[in-house]
Amino acid sequence: MTTKAPQILTVALCCLTASSTLMASEPQIPPPPSPVECAADARPTMLIVEGENDNPEQFKTYTEALLKSNLYPKLEGYYAAVGDPAVTLEGGWAEEKFMVIARFPCRARAEQFWASDTYEAIKPLREGAGAVRAILFEEMAAPENIKWVIK
Repeated sequence: MTTKAPQILTVALCCLTASSTLMASEPQIPPPPSPVECAADARPTMLIVEGENDNPEQFKTYTEALLKSNLYPKLEGYYAAVGDPAVTLEGGWAEEKFMVIARFPCRARAEQFWASDTYEAIKPLREGAGAVRAILFEEMAAPENIKWVIK
């Protein structure tokens, strides 16, 4: 019985070392920041990201980390549209391209999202998986005669 104990201990230490190595290789994601105040006259802002997905598994890891971070909800942002276009109306759209439109209550929150330590820690998870371009647009107010606007 005494000869089995060192073997069990060796196996346990081996597993702990492997587990520690795996945990060390996972990025340390800081918690989301407290939201900055939106100015009283601030308009909702769209973060539009367009890119190519050359490595779906790597993008999946990035997306899962982003969702798990709760960065969007903490800054009151949400996905307004995600994925490939449902219908291409003009021009071509390559299969590997994707589009993400996220909506924030104001430009300051969208900029806070992009510059946050949380997102800076997550961004490297998509490095090498494809090119990404991102822009911000402030929404315009809907004309008075438009009744279908979601409020």
